[in-house]
Amino acid sequence: MGDDQRALARLDQVIHDQSGVVSRRQVLDCGLDSAYVRQRLRRRAWCALLHTWPSALSHRSAWMLLTGRGSTAGPIHVAVDARRNLRRVDGIVVQYRSDYDDAAVATVAPPRVRLEQTVIDLAADATTAVEVIAVLSDAVGSRRTTAMRLLAALDARCRTQNGRFIRDILDDVHAATCSVLEHEYLTAVERAHGLPAPLRQAPTGVGRPGFRDLDYPEWGVVVELDGRLGHADAVSLTVLQLAPSRVTT
Repeated sequence: MGDDQRALARLDQVIHDQSGVVSRRQVLDCGLDSAYVRQRLRRRAWCALLHTWPSALSHRSAWMLLTGRGSTAGPIHVAVDARRNLRRVDGIVVQYRSDYDDAAVATVAPPRVRLEQTVIDLAADATTAVEVIAVLSDAVGSRRTTAMRLLAALDARCRTQNGRFIRDILDDVHAATCSVLEHEYLTAVERAHGLPAPLRQAPTGVGRPGFRDLDYPEWGVVVELDGRLGHADAVSLTVLQLAPSRVTT
């Protein structure tokens, strides 16, 4: 038996022991690689899409397809036209959209909801303010989109759960707050204490090329709030709870 066969045998045993569910880390621990994970995820996605066709990947399923980031556990999320009524199936979460024709990109494989609409969906579904900030700042900070494009996507909807809060955060993200901690600094330190506005995400030629979180050149002060980990980790801050949401477009 070759190495690949042994790895697949180990994976089959894990899947059997866990009632058909396995994490990405467990797949890698069995000796398989990220390409195998992506292949299996795409197969799952296609199964869900074909079962609900015509449809498009949405929410965190679309986000994973676009970025390769997020949890591989849980159901596949798909979007369909709001005029349809599908029978519920285990492992598939159906989102009914009145703007399906505009939101879905049918010319890619597998079909998916557009990036900006996906980000707004995830922000609207967030149950805490810190999750909203993390979703929006991550999408813009990774340079996959811009705050202005997300605001345009938000404006295109009739209404969105937590829409006013999302708009306020996007205004701050447009001002170059690129992480949860940077947004917390803006609201709880800079604004609360009447500090002057710094240069945000200012390029630096000192040491390794990159960007400073906050630069006060008039006073010769640079503030670094977080590194790459901090931009992706939102769980360390505790802020107000938001009501659970259902996106309505």
